[in-house]
Amino acid sequence: MVLNHFPSPSDPPSNESWAKCKIAAIGETTSHFLVQHGMEVHAVAKEPTAEGLVKAIRAYEDGKARADVLV
Repeated sequence: MVLNHFPSPSDPPSNESWAKCKIAAIGETTSHFLVQHGMEVHAVAKEPTAEGLVKAIRAYEDGKARADVLV
């Protein structure tokens, strides 16, 4: 699981690092999973494809996406 490669967001030493991270999910299922594990999702792809993920990230960077909006 990908979460095994990251420190827990609640661990004090990692809080500062997590505050700098922006997280994009490839779909709603992944977004819900990440949120359930304490992560803030900044962009969610409308289509679960690489292209959809790129669109969501670009929209976030352009200030058009929020964690609760699919792009």
